[in-house]
Amino acid sequence: MNFIKTIISYFLLFIIPMDLLAVDLYKSIQKVIHREVPSQDVDSDGVLDYLDDCPDSFINTSVNAKGCAVAAFVALLPNGKKHNAIVVENEMGSVEVDKAYTFVRMGSQDEEPTEPEAISKAELDKMFPFIAQNIYKKASRYTLYFSGTHLRSASQRKIKVIYQDIEKRKNPIIKIVGYTDSVGNEKKNLILGDKRAKKIKKLIDNEGLKYLQITLESMGEKNQKIKTKDEVDETLNRRAEILIQ
Repeated sequence: MNFIKTIISYFLLFIIPMDLLAVDLYKSIQKVIHREVPSQDVDSDGVLDYLDDCPDSFINTSVNAKGCAVAAFVALLPNGKKHNAIVVENEMGSVEVDKAYTFVRMGSQDEEPTEPEAISKAELDKMFPFIAQNIYKKASRYTLYFSGTHLRSASQRKIKVIYQDIEKRKNPIIKIVGYTDSVGNEKKNLILGDKRAKKIKKLIDNEGLKYLQITLESMGEKNQKIKTKDEVDETLNRRAEILIQ
C-alpha cells in the first residue's frame, strides 16, 4: 500500500509541472492569436507601417502599394501658350499630355506611363505645397559680374536685391550658373565658373537665407553673353546667372 502511495505521489509531482507548462504555453499562444495588427501610418500615405517599405515618405506624396513614392509624377501646368503639351516617354511606351492640370505616373522604366488623369489645382497644391508657394509666382533672373572670383562693385550692391527676393519667398528653388570669358584653358575655365557659382551660394548662406533647393553649375566659357573668339578678355562674360523660383 505504501508502495502504491509513493508511486502516486511521484506521478502527481510529475504531472503538475506539465500542467503548469501547458497553461503557460496556452497563454502564450493566446497572446499571439489576439495580438492586434499594427495600425500606425506614420507618414500618412495610406499604407500601414508594417506593410510600408518606405515609412518616411513626404506627406501627400503619391505612393505605390508598398508605400514608396511613385518614380515619376508628371503634371502639365498652364503657361499661357495656345498649344501646351508634353510627351512622357520611357522604354515601355509614351503618352502625350495636352491639357493643363492633367498628370501621368511612371512607376519605373519597366512600366508604361499611365493614361492622363485630371487633377485640380487645389489637389496639386496639396501634394506639392512648394508649387503653390513658388512656381506660380514669377521666376526672377539676375546676372552678377566678376573680377576673378570677387564680385565687381556694382554686383556687390545688386546682390542685396537677390537676398530680398529669396527672403520674401517661402522655400524658394535657386539655380546658380557660373561663366567665364574665353581667355585661358577650357578646363580651368570650367573650374573658375564653378568657383563663381560657389561664391554666390556662400554669400547667400552667410546671410542665413532659407531655401528648399539650390543647384550649382559651371558652363565655363560656353554660352557667352557676348560672342567672342578664343582668348578674348570680355567683362560681360565673366559672370554668374541666378534663377530664383
